[in-house]
Amino acid sequence: MLCKSIISAILVCCAADAWGVQRETFLRGIPMTCSFMDHAVLINGKETQILSGAIHYFRTMPEQWEDRLRKLKACGFNTVETYLAWHLHEETEGDFDFSGRLDFVRFIRTAQRLGLHVIVRPGPYICSECDLGGMPGWLLGKAGLRLRSNEPVFMHYAGRYLRRVLPLLKPLQCTQGGPIIAMQIENEYGGYGRDKEYLKALREVIRGEGINIPLFTSDGASSHELLNGSLPDVAAAVNFRDDPKKNIAVLAQTDTGYRNPFFAAELWVGKAWFWNMPPEHHAADPVADDIRTILRNKWHVNCYMFHGGTNFGFTSGANYVDGYYPLLTSYEVDALLDESGRITPKYEAVRKVMNSFGRGSTESMTDPVISVPSPFMLTEAVALGDCLNALSLPVICSTPETMEHFGQSFGFIHYSRRMKKRESGTWTLCGMKDRAVVLLDRKLHSVVMRGEKEPVISLKIPEDGTLLEILVENMGRVNVGYEMENERKGLVAVSNGSLRLMDWEVRCLPMKDLSKLKFSAGTPPAGPAFRRGWFRTERSSDLFLRFPKGTRGYVWVNGFNVGRYWTVGPQETLYLPAPLIKAGENEVIVFETDGLSSSELAFAPGRIIASLMDEETCRRMRKESMDGSRRAAVFRLASSEVTLDGTGSEAFWKDIPAIEVGTHCASGISSPVKATVKAAVSGRFLYLLAEMREPKMDRLRDVVTLRNGPVWNENCIEFFFDPENRRKDFRQLLVNSLGTVAEFRQEGGLEKPWTSQARAAVTRSADSWTAEVEIPLSAFGKVPKPGDIWGFNACRDRIVGGPRERLSWNPTFGEFGHPDRFGKLIFQ
Repeated sequence: MLCKSIISAILVCCAADAWGVQRETFLRGIPMTCSFMDHAVLINGKETQILSGAIHYFRTMPEQWEDRLRKLKACGFNTVETYLAWHLHEETEGDFDFSGRLDFVRFIRTAQRLGLHVIVRPGPYICSECDLGGMPGWLLGKAGLRLRSNEPVFMHYAGRYLRRVLPLLKPLQCTQGGPIIAMQIENEYGGYGRDKEYLKALREVIRGEGINIPLFTSDGASSHELLNGSLPDVAAAVNFRDDPKKNIAVLAQTDTGYRNPFFAAELWVGKAWFWNMPPEHHAADPVADDIRTILRNKWHVNCYMFHGGTNFGFTSGANYVDGYYPLLTSYEVDALLDESGRITPKYEAVRKVMNSFGRGSTESMTDPVISVPSPFMLTEAVALGDCLNALSLPVICSTPETMEHFGQSFGFIHYSRRMKKRESGTWTLCGMKDRAVVLLDRKLHSVVMRGEKEPVISLKIPEDGTLLEILVENMGRVNVGYEMENERKGLVAVSNGSLRLMDWEVRCLPMKDLSKLKFSAGTPPAGPAFRRGWFRTERSSDLFLRFPKGTRGYVWVNGFNVGRYWTVGPQETLYLPAPLIKAGENEVIVFETDGLSSSELAFAPGRIIASLMDEETCRRMRKESMDGSRRAAVFRLASSEVTLDGTGSEAFWKDIPAIEVGTHCASGISSPVKATVKAAVSGRFLYLLAEMREPKMDRLRDVVTLRNGPVWNENCIEFFFDPENRRKDFRQLLVNSLGTVAEFRQEGGLEKPWTSQARAAVTRSADSWTAEVEIPLSAFGKVPKPGDIWGFNACRDRIVGGPRERLSWNPTFGEFGHPDRFGKLIFQ
């Protein structure tokens, strides 16, 4: 055993010395060689283990690159991987942009200065949950186009793009003294097609531009995908989540014609998050275990993502799996660094494993400062209809045309025409993608969403006619699969089956420049409008802006589009990077499609993703809850018309009578658990105080403690509002026993889905636990009043990555969940 330890230590030291020599070599700009040979990666002839983390330059500000890269290196990684974003570099056909956060040369040189190798994946397709998988939307307007194929139209534009970016990468290769050691051909092509001529054509373009470093392909960990997406003279790699042994074995057992390095080109350490879907969490320990396995076996890895960053502006994409699922503005994706670059428990867990293998460092890393300026008001406004000429020139078309027809990639497209009385009736918005806001005479009429069975509008036109306007938004093109070719945004017709409405005025609204907007004091009518205000801050620092109190829109800060908001959740804040913020006065412009209910905007002390709390915070709150240093935990869900400002104090509850709503026994505990509830209405909030008592708390705690991860709420308290003693207006409140989660659910009784927010505080004593909940009255169909009845019940609920599914009543609480056994809580 001692001999093995000594040998291991010598091998670690030798590896460290070899890496030190290589590092000094390419820091001085001395050319190096890199090759893939006999399942190994050789740099200057020495076997080197590639430990890489993904950071996308276009999802982070240039001023922040060095911070993220330093943290990557300190964690134990020797390489950074990045995609190139064609859809951003050539947002408008023929107009290339490599400035600011799109300056990938600066990003790569920064990595080299810090002693990091670089892997580049230039596309043309990258997926990465980007709009159209990172290909520009205007491509879809080209006749005869077939995406990701050796078809002449696609290869013309893809080849032109590659011949523009590859010369910028050529001098950055390790063979010319730069840090780039390898480059990928396409991305996960084996899950899309098997056009080998397409892959060969891309390889020839890359080699033709002087790229002489190793090339590779990467695909899902199945023999089918690996064989479809690889070339016999190019290395193949695998992408997967969990269980490296199994997935690397698939690569080893698949004969692609090359002696492939055992390389996980994407080890998925997190998960993408979608609007109107509960966010999933990939825990730290399994990720750390995977890294340990890879290190122990001397395999190679790229962690996707090390730092995700933000889908600024209109750039996030969507998935299509039995329906359309657009992605959040935040691209935090449960990575090792959070959206603002702060270290997470997952980072610490991976760093600990790296250090145990002689990687990484003990250097202290500093998290960015997050400030919370005072709330401010949006004091000026202009309705969209009043500023169309400042944003776009009109085009007259016989029938509606899509964004791509006009070469537009991002933003909105606006259609309008005068309607006559005889045109009253029901009209279908043909080909509508993704969200249409319909106005009659500048007044909001209806909203139509992609995925509805019939995207129709019913119009009743007055005698003198009316102006019909349809504002269609690109919410994100699908980023994977054959559905991408059908992602033209806007309308192709407005029809009633036998007749089409003709003669339209169309305006493209990419909203790149808002400087020509003319604002005035006041509030615009309901409907699409721009609102403007200013906030002051003492210094430049990261900020998290709470969503405006509306429905859906975008926010610009000092002229920069920081991204989408949508109050369906789960995201509730927009990240404002410090480089955008000035000491002093800062301009904020909000474009809201459906109308704001309040002009006030406020900031949060950190990002808010509903029903997901990072493990570090959970551990800290658990400790504070148990040692008594913290009695309340705050967690907002989705935006509402009210702002939470505190739960009731001890004095608040003093004179309110407690009502015993039931006694029952937990499994294996002979003495009954008594539950009491207090309730009161104060101002705009309903306050509840629930308490359970049991002398043998150690045993009961096993029953009531909630688990983190994919199961969010194992055991919970349920309340429902039932003024008529029937369950037609049922709502459920889930309260995490450690105070980390509070959530509502509507099961029926309202015409449309609603969202609300709550504050939960939980405390423990030697023989009891207490849950204190504050609920805004706007959550209810009617305000609770004296005599209204509430029920109290213990239940079991489970959420696993999708819609909530009721499993069963918790058997540890027996028959207490039967509807006719509810205790009654009478408001006094």
